[in-house]
Amino acid sequence: MALDTEIGSAIEIDKIGMVRFLTGNDKVHLQGFEIYMGYCASDELGTNFEQNYIPGSKQLVYSMADGWIQANGVGEWFDLELDTSFWYNGTDNLLIDFIWTWGAEDIYVYAWDSGSPRSMLGGASSSTGNTDTAVLHMTLQGSLKLESSTFAQIKALFN
Repeated sequence: MALDTEIGSAIEIDKIGMVRFLTGNDKVHLQGFEIYMGYCASDELGTNFEQNYIPGSKQLVYSMADGWIQANGVGEWFDLELDTSFWYNGTDNLLIDFIWTWGAEDIYVYAWDSGSPRSMLGGASSSTGNTDTAVLHMTLQGSLKLESSTFAQIKALFN
């Protein structure tokens, strides 16, 4: 989970970036891989996956039935481009779930110790898991989706 204070502002999230760690492989074969995003009201996670979400906010943003995720070399960034963008409102904590039913090989990425339970580990079909203080080091990439306007159009809005 990323706290609202760490993200800073509203953004239309299109990609998640991570840095490959020293160990593991540079690619992984996964089945049933999905990424969900949503909002969390608390600064700490409980042990029930669904109860951590603000009701109605959970959204599927990436789905792959069977395939490979490719990282770059050790210490280099790699991106996961989302199937569906997620509008982060800039005020709530952001919850990101990575779920897969089966996998071969491992890609390890950098993480940091948040000091509080802000991540969870559990089985793909499990409703509960174990909380952890390790949080993946990620970048959230996207845009604010601003509209282009002429000066006259902007001025007319305030008259």
